[in-house]
Amino acid sequence: MTTLLRPLVLALFLASLPASAELRVIQLQHRTGSEITRLLQPMLHNRERVADDGQQLILSADRKRLLELEQLIASLDRPLRRLLITLDDASTISDSSGGVEARGRVRGHKGEIILGDPGPGANRIHIRHYSTHDNSTGQRSVQTLEGSAAFIQTGQQIPQQQWGRDQYGRPAVHTVQRQLNQGFYVTPSIQGNQVTLELSSQNDQLSPQDSRIIEQKNLSTRVSGQLGQWIELGRINLDTEQQRSGSLSLSKHYSTKNNNLRIKVQLLDE
Repeated sequence: MTTLLRPLVLALFLASLPASAELRVIQLQHRTGSEITRLLQPMLHNRERVADDGQQLILSADRKRLLELEQLIASLDRPLRRLLITLDDASTISDSSGGVEARGRVRGHKGEIILGDPGPGANRIHIRHYSTHDNSTGQRSVQTLEGSAAFIQTGQQIPQQQWGRDQYGRPAVHTVQRQLNQGFYVTPSIQGNQVTLELSSQNDQLSPQDSRIIEQKNLSTRVSGQLGQWIELGRINLDTEQQRSGSLSLSKHYSTKNNNLRIKVQLLDE
C-alpha cells in the first residue's frame, strides 16, 4: 500500500467525499485501476466512492464496508486468465424457383406466329417449381485474455460481375470476388462463474440500390451468461428475390438464409 498519489486526482476525489467517510488507498498487483473500477462500480452503495490512479485505487466508505471492499478487490486483482471464445453459426438456407414458359402457334387470317419451338402439333405452357432446403453449422474460435477484445470473423466472398474492356478494347465482362466483412469484436469480463461480453458487430452488405457499393452496419450490445455454457445472441434473416422476364417466359428465384448465433466462453488455465 502506498500514498503516492497525483495531487489533482486526490483533490478532486476528496472534494466529493461525505464528511463521515474514511479513505483507503490500495496498491494493485495485476490489474489496472480502470479495470477494477469498472468491475467495482456497480457494487458500491450510494455514498461510497472509488477512483483510480494507474495501479492504485482510492476508496471512500465507512470502516466496515472498507474491509469488505478490500476483500472484493483482492479477489478481482489477480493475473489475467486465458479464455477460449467460440461462436456457433447455425444456418438454414431455403431456395425456391418457379417460372412459366409458353410455346406454340397462333394462327390468324394472314399467317401464324410461332412462340418458341413448339414441336410437332401442339401449343404448350410449362409451369416449373423447384425448392431446396439445407441446414449447416459452423463454429469459429479465438483465444484472448480477460478484458481484451477479440475479433471473430464470419464474413464471406461473393462473386460479382464487372464490365470492362479486353486487351483489344472490346467490351468484356469478368467475375471478381468481393469480400463482405462480418463478425464480432468480443470483450469478456468474468466475475465468479458469470461472464459478461461487450459485443460490437460489423455487418457489410451489398447496397440494394447499387450492388457495387458495400454498406457497413455496426451494432453494440452487452450479454451475460455462465462460463462454459452457450449464450444466445439472436437470429439474422436475409431474404433475396430475383426476377427475369422475356417475351416468352417469366421466372422468379427466392432465397432465405436464417442464421442462429450463440457464443460460449471457456477458461483455458484450469
